[in-house]
Amino acid sequence: MKAVTACVTLLAIMLAAHHGRAADKVTKATKAPMVMTATWYGGTHDGRRMANGRIFRKNDRTVIASTKFPLGTKIEVKSLTTGRTLIGRVSDRGLFGRNHLDLSEAGAVWLGFREAGRTKLRVTVIN
Repeated sequence: MKAVTACVTLLAIMLAAHHGRAADKVTKATKAPMVMTATWYGGTHDGRRMANGRIFRKNDRTVIASTKFPLGTKIEVKSLTTGRTLIGRVSDRGLFGRNHLDLSEAGAVWLGFREAGRTKLRVTVIN
């Protein structure tokens, strides 16, 4: 039984290491403003630990999940629909592709797409 547990743990570590490699640096290409699709998450995730080790709060509008940018990257997102802007940090990893962001529920409310569930954002890396 210990061998199975050790194998599962090793596999989880290897998958996490591979998953993190895709977003290990902010390059000049990712610093240029880009248009990305965004959705939001909240509800059942509220109170769970994020990839950065902190606790997710759906009412914190500065939480952004991304696989494109490294954890801790400060970014500005602007809704192409409403024109509203939000500055936040990549605090978690999303389940979607590299041209996708997941924002907290509060971020979606602030930017005006909570009801629609999805929107297009102009994304600019600040640091």
